[in-house]
Amino acid sequence: QAAEEYRALLAGYPDAPNTVHLHGLLAGLLLKLERGDEAIEVMEKLVRRKPDSLDAGTKLVALYTHLGRIDDAVGQLKRLTDAFPKDATAPAALGLLLAREKKDPVEGERYFRVAYKRSPRSSSIAGQLAEVLAVNRKTAEAIVFYREAIRGSARRDQYRLELARLLFEKFAIEVDGGGEPYLREAIAHLQAVLRERRKFLGPRAKQGDDVLVTCCARIAEMHAQLKEYGPAVGYLQWAIQYSRKPNSFLWMNLIRYALASGDQNELKKAIAAVHRQWPNDPKMAFSLGMLYADAGRKADAIRELKAAVKADPDFASAHYQLAEMSMREKNLADANEHIFEALRIAPLNPMYKRLKDTIVKLIHNRSDFVDPDLPDDDDEDGDKDDDPLRKILP
Repeated sequence: QAAEEYRALLAGYPDAPNTVHLHGLLAGLLLKLERGDEAIEVMEKLVRRKPDSLDAGTKLVALYTHLGRIDDAVGQLKRLTDAFPKDATAPAALGLLLAREKKDPVEGERYFRVAYKRSPRSSSIAGQLAEVLAVNRKTAEAIVFYREAIRGSARRDQYRLELARLLFEKFAIEVDGGGEPYLREAIAHLQAVLRERRKFLGPRAKQGDDVLVTCCARIAEMHAQLKEYGPAVGYLQWAIQYSRKPNSFLWMNLIRYALASGDQNELKKAIAAVHRQWPNDPKMAFSLGMLYADAGRKADAIRELKAAVKADPDFASAHYQLAEMSMREKNLADANEHIFEALRIAPLNPMYKRLKDTIVKLIHNRSDFVDPDLPDDDDEDGDKDDDPLRKILP
């Protein structure tokens, strides 16, 4: 009934001052009645009658988009972009549709640039342009526009997260330490997000929050890249605190950085916590073993790997690593036992077969076998990269 009353009103007063608003209300009512085609017809007639009305054209675009008529929305936005050369909203909306709905970020970038040229002080448009530039792998430009966007946009925390990610990418491709300023800036942006998020959440932060976890974990990784393992451990402790449930990835990184820092007290606490939260878990024991191995703590590595195969006798990768480590420790009996267990589980694995052949050869030549290409463990000049056994590792 309301829709028909609006029709009658519009028919009687077609040029009322608020006719665009009234047409929009009528189209909205028709949408609620699931009469989308009629709603489109109402707005198309208005746009044909008032082609110089930006508001009417924008309402028609919204209607097209709501009903999934993306091509029609794109066409109307192109008309509005040409018809209103000072307006930035139409080219910005067009850039968004092209980039997201039409999956054409290159063309989307072109219209975002038009929008930014028309409204260079808009933080929102700067942020949207930065997003599409990042998609188009124009990292340097994206960084510039993200820096501008975070000054005033309501989405500045999201933009800071994206900016930190791009700065980390820039750091990763720099050589000779030239990328450190990028990493320092990225850390500063993430710390700003942390402050704002903690302030917003207040006491609720203790209940867990994914944004806080992400920020803390990323900051920890960046400090680790700078070999600042103390702060890395500290931020991972915060990440674990903000996590809603036990997160093995965070714990493994905490242990990795504690090992690198040499903080034995923190390392002991972290290992004890992992054992409490994941008792008799073969995958966690394996991960611990590999972390110890990377840190050169062979005895600890072997202990954890043995715990892994005790919890899961069919853990082929753990048997393989035990075989390789035992061989290097010249414990050929254990090496032989574990490589044959690995082959029992995965008999076709070529890597396992190669290690088995090496171990068997060493056993058969126990008394006088010397491999000239295999440096002695005590030979400090031996190049590990030239070790033929190293080449068969995963």
